[in-house]
Amino acid sequence: FDMRKAEACFRKNNKLPLKPDKFPLPGDPHALDRVLASDQRLYLAELALLPALRSHPLRTKDPDEASLFFIGYAPLLASRSYPCEGLEAMPVWEKKVAEALKASSHFQRRGGQDHVHLFMKYA
Repeated sequence: FDMRKAEACFRKNNKLPLKPDKFPLPGDPHALDRVLASDQRLYLAELALLPALRSHPLRTKDPDEASLFFIGYAPLLASRSYPCEGLEAMPVWEKKVAEALKASSHFQRRGGQDHVHLFMKYA
């Protein structure tokens, strides 16, 4: 699942640079304090981890070679990305993720024990 649209919408909705030179904002270390509320900053880990995992040098696009699967869906980032033109509603998106996993022979092989996803919510 590709979260790039949700990532771009989160950045746009929160007035963050769409393609920052440094993550998440270049320069002033206190800039995030002025841009994002503290309860929104926890989603920044997803903004850093998703692109890093997509481009990791050990990543394979052949699921038969993989020993660990990353489900590229981050529900809390998605929920904070609205409003966003062209982005499906959360229940629709989550249903598609669940259906794809149920249909996946790679997910079924170990009952999903070798699949991970991001959920960056604190309690």
